Amino acid sequence: MEQLAGLTGFEIFLYIGLTVSFLLLFLAACFKITGGLFLARPPQRFQQDRQLPKYQKERRAGIAFSRLIFKYIPPFFIGFLLLTIWQLWLH
Repeated sequence: MEQLAGLTGFEIFLYIGLTVSFLLLFLAACFKITGGLFLARPPQRFQQDRQLPKYQKERRAGIAFSRLIFKYIPPFFIGFLLLTIWQLWLH
């Protein structure tokens, strides 16, 4: 693989993995904080729709998504973070 801006293929893989896993964890945290209704509506309507029963399926789907992400992604994030620190320490 060609070097991109002086980075090796392994470093590019680490940075992409770290970024993607961080974004997934951030999205899951937003779903958890908002009770599963993060992407459903604009922020102005969020408070109005928070307790309405017609959005129960949407809340369950958002909470299930956040649980799935929090169950499987943190080990990858920690692994990418440790490998990145190790890679930076070697250089």
